[in-house]
Amino acid sequence: MKDTMYSFEESLRIEKKKSENTIQTYLQSVDQFLKSAKNNPPNKEDVQRYLKNLHKQSINTVNVRLSALRAYFEYKQLAELFTYINILERDTPVNEPVKSALDSKKLAKMRAYFIKNNDCQSLLIFDLLSDYGARIAEVLALRKKDFTENGVSFFMTKTKRYRVHPLTPHAKESYAAYLKSADVKDYLFLTDDKQDDESKEARLYRNISKLRHKVRRRLLRCEKSCNIAEESPHKLRHHRATALAPSMNAFELKDFFGWKTLSIAATYVNTDMKRVNNKALEALKQEQEALV
Repeated sequence: MKDTMYSFEESLRIEKKKSENTIQTYLQSVDQFLKSAKNNPPNKEDVQRYLKNLHKQSINTVNVRLSALRAYFEYKQLAELFTYINILERDTPVNEPVKSALDSKKLAKMRAYFIKNNDCQSLLIFDLLSDYGARIAEVLALRKKDFTENGVSFFMTKTKRYRVHPLTPHAKESYAAYLKSADVKDYLFLTDDKQDDESKEARLYRNISKLRHKVRRRLLRCEKSCNIAEESPHKLRHHRATALAPSMNAFELKDFFGWKTLSIAATYVNTDMKRVNNKALEALKQEQEALV
């Protein structure tokens, strides 16, 4: 079993060129599935039983689980289940907009908590997560050179591209305060504690994973102090996407947040059919008037 999972992990890393975060998510999903499966090799009933237990999860989570199983079934050459997962993934509804449990008042309370506790590092991380909807790994991997006077450049772990945004007032303020409180030479938040025979990528992932848990604990303490329901750092990304969705289309959301496909962006977009129909009628009217 361990040998199989190790080989699967290597195939994700080398053949599929998945990011370390994605690899760990896939491994966790597959491990959960295999533990719940009653047959060896697993069959459709095992897949249905596993997905039934995910009914309370968000559409995004279900899609990730499906993608993980699809990759595993492809690796194990389980053609029937691979095809079955493709059908399920295709038919997963994506037209219901995601709702955020956070709001501007809750975010303001959380930000005030970090300011009150003079926690400059957590404040900057919080501002970058909430203002830009960045992934936690993208924030923790930031370097001093990624900041200019008016902008910040995030390396998107999924698309392997950079996205540059102007500094928000909060981010600009907290970045300046953090630089005064910390001796930053290269990476803003990571330490260079290289271990023997460790690659640069492995060291970066290890340090990010370690700091990610610390950030998570800080957020939990903050939420508890502010009487806010526990939320993961990724929920700040959901909140920003929900807030921006009314003013952006799916293509713009996809580029802003660095998603590979439109399927995730579509979960945030709630199409106003009245507006769409009015635009269609207006375009048709202009076309017909041009023929007169």
